[in-house]
Amino acid sequence: SPAIEQSTMTELSVPDYSDSERLLLDAAETTYVVQIAGLSNPDSVRRLIAAHPEVNLLSYRSILNGKPWQIVVAGPFENYAAASQERSQLPESLAVNKPWLKSIIKVKEEIETAVAK
Repeated sequence: SPAIEQSTMTELSVPDYSDSERLLLDAAETTYVVQIAGLSNPDSVRRLIAAHPEVNLLSYRSILNGKPWQIVVAGPFENYAAASQERSQLPESLAVNKPWLKSIIKVKEEIETAVAK
C-alpha cells in the first residue's frame, strides 16, 4: 500500500545511528568524553566494553586515514572538570593507553562524517 512505501522511504533517509551514537549526538554541546581507545575491529570494541561493566563505555564510528574506525569513550560528562575527574578514576587496564579528554562537538563531527560515508 502507498502508506507502507512512504514510511519505508522516510526510514531510509534517516542516518543509521547506533544507540551509543544517538546518545552522544543528543548530548549538550558543553559535555566532554574520555577517549579510551580507537580500534578497527568491532569484536575488539565489544570485548573491551564487556570487560569493563563498571565504566559507562560507549563506542561510535569514525574515519581514520580513510578507513572505518571505532572509538571507545567513557561519558559523556557534564563538563571538562567532570571528565577529568572520571579519567583519574579509570581502572589501570583502561588508563594504560593514556586516555584523553575530547569535546562532544568533535565527537559529533566524527560521527556525522563517518555515518555520511
